[in-house]
Amino acid sequence: MSYEYSEDTLVETATQQVLEELGWEVVYAWTKETFGANGLLGRETKSEIILRRYLLQALKHLNEGLPDDAYQQAIDIIEQKIADKTLGRINKEKYQFLKDEVRA
Repeated sequence: MSYEYSEDTLVETATQQVLEELGWEVVYAWTKETFGANGLLGRETKSEIILRRYLLQALKHLNEGLPDDAYQQAIDIIEQKIADKTLGRINKEKYQFLKDEVRA
């Protein structure tokens, strides 16, 4: 069975339609991604899950006027890997950080 008609594609297509209806921009990077700072998503490899380019833009938009060090510190905290906590706990802490704690 080709990828175009797989169950994954059917789910992906339905999800894409819903996200687009909600105003999201959906980028198909499965086979079309280019890497590097000027690449499609701005990441160096497929293993990078945080899209720094967009994260930085969002941090600057939501927290205007902070020094560049504050934005970099926020990115470092968000990217920090924590081995001794559950995924749910990590997600809750990072959510709280994004919601309440980006300060200069």
